[in-house]
This record gives sequence, C-alpha cells and structure tokens, in this order.
Amino acid sequence: MQVTVSDSGKGDASRVEHVDAAGLQLLLAFQRANSAGGASATWRDPSPALIEAAALLGITEALHLATHSES
Repeated sequence: MQVTVSDSGKGDASRVEHVDAAGLQLLLAFQRANSAGGASATWRDPSPALIEAAALLGITEALHLATHSES
C-alpha cells in the first residue's frame, strides 16, 4: 500500500493496489487523529482497491470514502 499525504492533509491513494486490514486500521487511526486535532484528512483519487477493501470492512464513511464509492 502506498499513500502519500501532503501538509494540507490530502492523501493521494490512487496507487493503492492492495490493502489489508492492518493497513486500513492505520488509515483509520490517521483519520481519527486528524479529526481529534481539529483537522480533516481527505483522499484524492482513492483507488478501487482501497474503496472495495474499506467497503468490505464497513469503514468507507469513517475514512471519508463514501462519496467516492458512489461515483
């Protein structure tokens, strides 16, 4: 899994080809830490693999991927 995050909190998840539960836990912890600190992390071009894996675990909304999975 390769995710690049800029200083603005925008993650580029377009190159994710495979992600396991541990990787999703890490992204979820990152998302929650940003939210707790008053920041918001967003994902630019999340890959279908990331969206599908998050959907299987029911965490698309928690990762703020829900709007991407609908397009």
